[in-house]
Amino acid sequence: MDEIDRIVHVRTAGWMAYTRRGLVTETLAKSNQELASIEDVQSLIDQRDEIWRSEDAESFELMKPLMENRLSRDLRNHINKLRQSSGFKVYGEIFFTNRFGANAAQSNRTSDYRQDDDQWWQLAVRDGVYVSDVDLDKSAKINSVDICLRVDDEQGELLGVMKAVLNVQEVFSVIDSRSKSYRPDFGE
Repeated sequence: MDEIDRIVHVRTAGWMAYTRRGLVTETLAKSNQELASIEDVQSLIDQRDEIWRSEDAESFELMKPLMENRLSRDLRNHINKLRQSSGFKVYGEIFFTNRFGANAAQSNRTSDYRQDDDQWWQLAVRDGVYVSDVDLDKSAKINSVDICLRVDDEQGELLGVMKAVLNVQEVFSVIDSRSKSYRPDFGE
């Protein structure tokens, strides 16, 4: 249990530092600005969410700019480097939403466009950090722990929320390597 806690703590601290980068704050500020200018933003987000879930050509057109922005490319690069060094997919997915709960950057396709109706999003906004129990992530198709962080601007105003789906395989790998080197002393 201590090992699980240590890994989650280290990963959470790393993402906290990452969310303070200019690339993150600039991307979220731009996404917020684009939606803030729309009169009925919630209707637009609901409409986009419906299109997103349809998985047809229109949904891919909606997703394309999110997959191609600099932050999304950086997230994919980060995931790929971790996969190369560990030999497995450390994160199933990582994405950022804006303050409206709509996706602003993502490492790969998410199941929804709108996230603010999910409990993890609401808890991260309220508490600043939310770490889930181990569960099967249906979107990423892995057993995982969700690390969710509120992202604020310099004035402490909500910019958005980050969600990183941490594959529990990392925990098992560390435990396996430690158990191989562990030799109990039975007093013989």
